Amino acid sequence: METTTKKKIKIDLDYLPLFNKLISPFSEDYNKDRIIRDFYRKYRLENCVGFMYELYLKGKGKTDNMAASPEQLSEFVEDACDLIMAVFFKRIEEAENE
Repeated sequence: METTTKKKIKIDLDYLPLFNKLISPFSEDYNKDRIIRDFYRKYRLENCVGFMYELYLKGKGKTDNMAASPEQLSEFVEDACDLIMAVFFKRIEEAENE
């Protein structure tokens, strides 16, 4: 008789904060208007452009002379995901009410 072994699923906890951001619109206390307002209060246009440029460079493997720390970039990505989801759900709601 042949025995099979189950593979253990390896969970990369680095993805957990992003996963939580993606499911947050389905929580009862989700407030898309607050999320949008808070993002624009926290980040000015030049900050967003700078972070996006550094993320682009990092994606190309260039990590020299980065102005933002890895923690700052990670926080920006999480906040930007929140913003994208909030705007998406706000637009869906507006379209349904037309």
